[in-house]
Amino acid sequence: MLKKSATLAYAGLLLVAGGLQAQDRAAVCNAVGNATVGDWSSYEFTDPGNGTTGTLRFAVINRDGSDSWYEMQATTPEGEVVIQMSVPGFPFTPDQVTEVIFKAPGQPAMRLPAQMLGMMKDQMAGNPMFDFAEQCAAAEDLGTETVEVPAGSFDAIHIRNAGDEGEAWISLDVPFGMIKAEGEGTIVLTGYGDDAVSTITEEPQTMPGMGG
Repeated sequence: MLKKSATLAYAGLLLVAGGLQAQDRAAVCNAVGNATVGDWSSYEFTDPGNGTTGTLRFAVINRDGSDSWYEMQATTPEGEVVIQMSVPGFPFTPDQVTEVIFKAPGQPAMRLPAQMLGMMKDQMAGNPMFDFAEQCAAAEDLGTETVEVPAGSFDAIHIRNAGDEGEAWISLDVPFGMIKAEGEGTIVLTGYGDDAVSTITEEPQTMPGMGG
């Protein structure tokens, strides 16, 4: 589940929370993505395997009818990458993604055409990020602990995945709930708030070469 915590987060992992008692963990795990428009959380991640370090920011930037737009902003060695997805809510399955906008470093924002969106859904299928609530509820419960991270001090539920020994600390006190994760890499919360807006300001183009 959290063995490659930085990699999963980089792919759009939004985890949840609970400053609740341990016996409430299952309910907490099922509350994934309990965020409203404007909510955001930012993180630092490290991946010792390839020496990668960087930052991540998750946000709810808009609501379009019954769907919400989630944004993931990440720093990479090449620059900043922004991915926006329109989904019914979080958690979501790959088939529920209805639109994706992608902005690569130094490039205009691109709206994925239907063909590429279908390919992306196929690639996302089976990714453990989409099974977080179930895996969170099944993980070993290590109790409630006070965790210190750059964003402050939090009372968080500590869980450990039996399969890969990845660990996470989660709390409903912040949007998306992830306070800290450790595995092959680490993720720590650096900030959070409720004033997020889209970081993409131009009108997205349709990605060329793939049709409409």
